[in-house]
Amino acid sequence: MIADAEQWKQLFETGTAPDSTEAQQLAERILDRNIKTARAQAERNQTATMMNAMPLSSSLGVIRSALAGDPRFADPCGEALYGSKACADFINEAKNIHARQIAERFAAEQDVRNQPK
Repeated sequence: MIADAEQWKQLFETGTAPDSTEAQQLAERILDRNIKTARAQAERNQTATMMNAMPLSSSLGVIRSALAGDPRFADPCGEALYGSKACADFINEAKNIHARQIAERFAAEQDVRNQPK
């Protein structure tokens, strides 16, 4: 968490945009780790068969929960961790952009699946 915070601060301090490749890669790495953690926790409560059959809405719920429950993206915790509200806002924006991109990819995949063959 501290290493992630340092990377976020460095990106912010160098003027990196929230939608930059660097910011989006960091958001993706953190989200992937959070999803893996959430899935591991869910696996303790469900059978492997149920996890493999997780519907899209549940998968999106895992993503939303991982993001919403991440104190690195929360404010005022984010402000304390990152040293300023501006940096925490930068991180929130980067995280929100990444989440929108994921939602758009899921929607596009659903559109393709629903196309008549």
